Parts: sequence; structure tokens; C-alpha cells
Amino acid sequence: MNSSSCRIVLIGSGNVATRLGKAFRSAGYIVLQVWSRNIEHAELLARELGAEALPHPDAIEASADLVLVAVSDAAMENVLGMRSWNNMLLVHTSGSLSMDVLAPFSARRGVFYPFQTLSRQVEVNMQEVPVLTEASNEKDLALLNRLGRSISDRVQVVTSEERTRLHLAGVFCSNFVNHMLALGMEYARTEGLDPTLLHPLIRETVRKALENNPRDVQTGPAVRGDTNVIKKHLSLLAHHPDLQKMYTFVTESIQALHH
Repeated sequence: MNSSSCRIVLIGSGNVATRLGKAFRSAGYIVLQVWSRNIEHAELLARELGAEALPHPDAIEASADLVLVAVSDAAMENVLGMRSWNNMLLVHTSGSLSMDVLAPFSARRGVFYPFQTLSRQVEVNMQEVPVLTEASNEKDLALLNRLGRSISDRVQVVTSEERTRLHLAGVFCSNFVNHMLALGMEYARTEGLDPTLLHPLIRETVRKALENNPRDVQTGPAVRGDTNVIKKHLSLLAHHPDLQKMYTFVTESIQALHH
């Protein structure tokens, strides 16, 4: 199947649907239809992709080669239960859900998971985004792998269990790290300091972590065992009890890992 003959339907119009839809269209695939619970969002994305916005999933064409379900985990079963799928290829984009969540709806099922934090408003080089695939049969898996290779330089077949564990690792490396950055910058602001002074430190920290084993390049008072600095920091956080607890917990975690 060449790209121009592969017809894709998107369910969802959020961050993942938007980024994947645009990547598919750039690769020459036909995004046939878009359905979302928010019809205005569906219409907006459909216009960008040259697709048809649907008022209800019943209008999804049975001749589509695959239906990509890019909705929240909590909404997955409710959305798919809105119609009969008649053995169409259903593919979800979740990092934490098993492929088998699709089993009650179709015998043909798969996963197409872009392992990256994605936003509608932020352009991303999809060629650098790993795509993790899984399918219930070899033919559909080959289709998903071809689709993946058309937009990404790194496509890997993983099981649902492996993908769930990678998703958990991603929460630590992305969501938790971002939260720490938010806490540090907000603390600087509340103390009347310029948070942009932290930017070079953040860039260098990320660079070192990517080029080395992060455990080997850990710095700071916790890994040095500098109790005087740690006590001073805790004193400065006396009026920020949540940050104080966070500081204590992370300090102890660093020390446990290194000593």
C-alpha cells in the first residue's frame, strides 16, 4: 500500500491527533475524516488537514484503512462504544493502555504511540520522535510500521507491558522534571529574583544528562553530603513547607542512589 492509497480517520482533535495528522499529511497520506466530541475543534483540524469534520462517529467510512483513536484513556471505551466497527482496524495512541482495551470493539487492533510530549501550538520534528507500534496481526503491524517510518526515523515494535513501563519512565523524565523546573522558577519569582538566570543551568543539565549517564554527572549538596548547605536551604524554605518536604525527599533519594 502506498501512502496516497492509505486513508486514515482521526478520532480526537487534541495535541496528539493534531501533530500526527499534520505529519501524516506531510508524508502524503490521506486524512479522510476527523471526529471529536468538540465539533468546533474537529472542524478546525479538518480544515488544516483537508479532511471532513464529522458530527458523529457513525459517519466514519467503513472503507478507511485505519481509525486512529487519539483521545484520553478515560474516554476511550465510551467513545468506541458509540458505534459498531465491523472489524475495522482500530489503533490507539496511548502510552499506558494495553492494546487489548480495543478487543471488545474489533478483532483488528493496534497501537501507534509517539513517545514524546506533544502540543498543538508547538511544532516538533517528528523525524526525531520514536514511534512505538503493536498490532494484533502481522499484516496490520506492517502497515503501522510503514506509517511510522514515513514520519519518524525510529520505529520500534514493543509489547503493551513494555510500552506501559516506558510511559512510566517518561513521566519521571518529562512530567516530573518539568514540574521541578516550574517549582524552581516560581520560587525564584516569589523571592524577587530573575528566573531567566536559571536557563543556562537548565540547558547544561539537560545536555549532560543526554550525553552521559545522569547518575554519573549528578552534582549538588545532596551527592556531596554537604549537610551545612542542606540545612541552610531547608531554613530558607521554612515559609514554603511543601517545597521543604519536596527538597528533603529528593535529597534523601539522591543520597540513597549514590551512597
